[in-house]
Amino acid sequence: MTRGTTSPLFLLMTLNRTDEIKQIAAKALGNESLFVVEVKVSVGTESKVTVIIDGDHGVTIDDCAKTSRAIGLQIESDDLILGSYTLNVMSAGIDSPLTLERQYKKNVGRRVRVKNISGELTEGTLKEYGQESITLSVGKKKDIIEKTIRFDEIDWIKVLVSFK
Repeated sequence: MTRGTTSPLFLLMTLNRTDEIKQIAAKALGNESLFVVEVKVSVGTESKVTVIIDGDHGVTIDDCAKTSRAIGLQIESDDLILGSYTLNVMSAGIDSPLTLERQYKKNVGRRVRVKNISGELTEGTLKEYGQESITLSVGKKKDIIEKTIRFDEIDWIKVLVSFK
């Protein structure tokens, strides 16, 4: 029987901790304007826990550090990860796709790039989002049209950064 950090039981126990760690992270944020985007747990010789957070008004390095300390203490006290592990808490990067409704909400009015499932790219201003689709304002000053794109047709949506 295989034992230690490569055993099937170890791998299963660690991977099943993702939801628990997500709850711990949400509680650790301690600020209603911050939220968890994603938690990833990978296992191996040294396990890795990655927590990606975002905020209605952005995320600071202090937010990440404070959240990391709280999550680490809770993981240790509850023995959620067996063996050694690395914990990374980071903000959703500038090039990260939007995944949550809250991210769409905070980015209404900003320019976005949308890649549909067939590979076509569309750029425009995110005008609104709904349960099934988004609406973009596409084009130049005189030739602006509104384009609705269903979520099931979208591969990813990313905010375009402007350095004006």
